[in-house]
Amino acid sequence: MRNAHAASSHGTRPPFVTVLGGMCLVNAVAAAGVGLATLAGARLLYAPLGAGTGRVAPAALLGPLASYAGWVLVALGAGAAWMGVGLLRLRAWARRLLLGISLLAAAATLAAVGWGLAHAAWDVVVSGAVKVALYAALALYLRRPAVRAAFAAQTI
Repeated sequence: MRNAHAASSHGTRPPFVTVLGGMCLVNAVAAAGVGLATLAGARLLYAPLGAGTGRVAPAALLGPLASYAGWVLVALGAGAAWMGVGLLRLRAWARRLLLGISLLAAAATLAAVGWGLAHAAWDVVVSGAVKVALYAALALYLRRPAVRAAFAAQTI
């Protein structure tokens, strides 16, 4: 009964957490759908995408796992669904996982910005700077006391 009281006093889901959880679920459906389509024979992940001369097939980014691109996307979709449900249920592990992923993505993006600076690829620099700012804003939001308190009320 004590947990029920804690959940009612601190466990109100902040509106933006609902948006984040929903975005995770939408991404889960998209990733799993493309992964399943690939497993069924679609070649989308094996065709070069993007603009310009440096186009690359998304599967090629997986290196030695390229032949397993469909399975990788199905697994990523399952992970995104798991995190989305965790966020919607205010599970503390989901907040920490999203925070960690955001920080890792920011670090990887900073590396890309460094490459862009070294190669005068200003589109990479500008888009990377915007992404880093968004990741930082997300990390700051997830660390706000009210957001942390909402997640702290749920222990399982």
